[in-house]
Amino acid sequence: MKKLVICSILLSIFVSGCQESKYDAIEELNESENIEAQVVSSMNIATPNVVEEVAAFGGDTFDPKLQIQLNDDGFFDRNSNLSIIEEDDVTFVVWTTKNGFLGTTGLHGSVATNENWEVTNKALFDNNDYLSWKLEGTHLLVLKDTGSWSQPQREISIRQLTRDGTFSEEVVLASIPIVYNLDIIPSSHGKAVIYSSNSGVETKEITYNVIPIEDDTLEKQSISIKYFPEGGIEKPSYIDFANNKLYGFGKKSTGLLQVSLDSGEPLYDESKKEKVAEVGELVHMSSNEIGEIEVFSNDSLYLHKHVFDKNLNVLSEEIIASRNEHVTVHDNMLHYWEVITHDHQPTLHLTKIQR
Repeated sequence: MKKLVICSILLSIFVSGCQESKYDAIEELNESENIEAQVVSSMNIATPNVVEEVAAFGGDTFDPKLQIQLNDDGFFDRNSNLSIIEEDDVTFVVWTTKNGFLGTTGLHGSVATNENWEVTNKALFDNNDYLSWKLEGTHLLVLKDTGSWSQPQREISIRQLTRDGTFSEEVVLASIPIVYNLDIIPSSHGKAVIYSSNSGVETKEITYNVIPIEDDTLEKQSISIKYFPEGGIEKPSYIDFANNKLYGFGKKSTGLLQVSLDSGEPLYDESKKEKVAEVGELVHMSSNEIGEIEVFSNDSLYLHKHVFDKNLNVLSEEIIASRNEHVTVHDNMLHYWEVITHDHQPTLHLTKIQR
């Protein structure tokens, strides 16, 4: 079952179809943005092929109880960490809830089927029993303390968000004394849970356990990569199982790095330095059978699409629209979401763009 996900949202507008006006706007950026403007001016700026606009998704607010705070300008509270998730004909809107000085304590959400709201403002999850948790798509990854001071033990579990607005029972994936780098990341075979039980500092190698959770044909497996105090991948972000590659971001680099899962070594450039593919904040990543990588990312102004070959050489780059982390990527379509106010209530505006 194909799942599409995005994380926190920023309101933005589409890039105009007029080339001249776009470059005029770029030239008017202040001095602190000149470097980024020069980069943008050398790229293709796509004219969005808008297939459909839905002014008020579901015909009404997704938050009738006004749990998401709006400021004086009508923008929603970004601290709510709003997520929009699409799975087949179901759309989930999920946000964090807070309890005074205790901070984030859980999740509330609304569910639409075939663009009609059927569940709104439902309490989904309470964080009282967990050390940490993360929602990635419809998967909720939780870490629980099941040990003691003398015998530490951590339990990693997964739960599934269903179309009626409830989470399934926990499925325990692992129970180990120490957990490092626990996360859910995309892969060429759907989402996968990844974690390590060593930091790599002493052994100079980090061994990750990878558990595919969307493809039953793949078994749990271990992958090992070299540890470098001043380099290497610190945050794994994507696994290409077909081509045996791990992608992620490093300690100091803001760009995308690649590591061979055969040797554990990073990809180097001609000067024997780690090869870096310059991308912004990752929104979506996928790969094809020959190892080409498609990346959607945000800089401070725009949403970009990058295509790299299997050695991180640039095949194409273009600007798709203005910056927005709330984009769901389909085979032939981009869904570009905005939170707007409609009758003084938070409402979703959807623009469907042909890829």
